[in-house]
Amino acid sequence: MSSHAGPSSHAAGKQPAGKGRKRDGPTGATTARASPCRRCLHNMAFWEVGDDIVACEDDEAGSDKCWRCRSNGKVCGHAVGMLKARGIRLAAAFAARPLDPDEIAAAQVPVKKALQALKNRKSMNPERVAAAQQEDVEEREERRTLAIESLVRNTNRMAESLETLVRHYETVHEEDINNAEDGDEDPINED
Repeated sequence: MSSHAGPSSHAAGKQPAGKGRKRDGPTGATTARASPCRRCLHNMAFWEVGDDIVACEDDEAGSDKCWRCRSNGKVCGHAVGMLKARGIRLAAAFAARPLDPDEIAAAQVPVKKALQALKNRKSMNPERVAAAQQEDVEEREERRTLAIESLVRNTNRMAESLETLVRHYETVHEEDINNAEDGDEDPINED
């Protein structure tokens, strides 16, 4: 005697719910994410003309995952730093209508580089990661120092130009300045 009364869901050709079960699509209306997740960015970075359009979207399910990651039972990792900035540009290229494959291709390159850098960092040992992060900090500090030095040089040039302008004005208008110092009301506009 059989232990189950009716046909099993496996016999009917259905997969059990849960991990590994790919859903057909999003639940309800979707809204594009301001910043795509890393999985969607990877799919966008390697998109080719003729493939389905990739978009990182939230649906009405109330999950903190995008619908693609949620429906595939995958982790939905947020992009950060340069990957996030480059990903936003790539997502904007995908959102543009009409779709411009050349613009998408141009935006894919920096995302691919950022993804590769992230992959390289993960494969480094902790000491090398710390050293690379320290180099990044030192490089930012050096750029900041150079920017401040440039600002100081430009400010000094402006001060010198203003001093020259004041001297030139005083030379050209020496008589008017002397009359004003002697107590004349308005030597320039006297009638």
